[in-house]
Amino acid sequence: MIGFLIRVRHLAFAVVCISLMVLMLFGKRVSYEQSIKSFFADDDPAMAVYQRAAGSFGDDNFVFVAYEDPALFTLEGMDRVTELADSLDHR
Repeated sequence: MIGFLIRVRHLAFAVVCISLMVLMLFGKRVSYEQSIKSFFADDDPAMAVYQRAAGSFGDDNFVFVAYEDPALFTLEGMDRVTELADSLDHR
């Protein structure tokens, strides 16, 4: 089998090159949808939440939340971070 593939390598290369040229000349442009919306059905409840958030914050996929806490690296500070994360993680 390997011997056969080695013998026809030039033919296979020519077929690939000709196919590429034909596709470049006559083929249609292929693209794909990259937005978050493409992963959900139009009637999905998560999309309604996303649309409301997009209206408030823009259509970016990230929202940054920042606050100052001088005692952040204490047990109480970490508890506050956990509470904040939990309050922001409602769906």
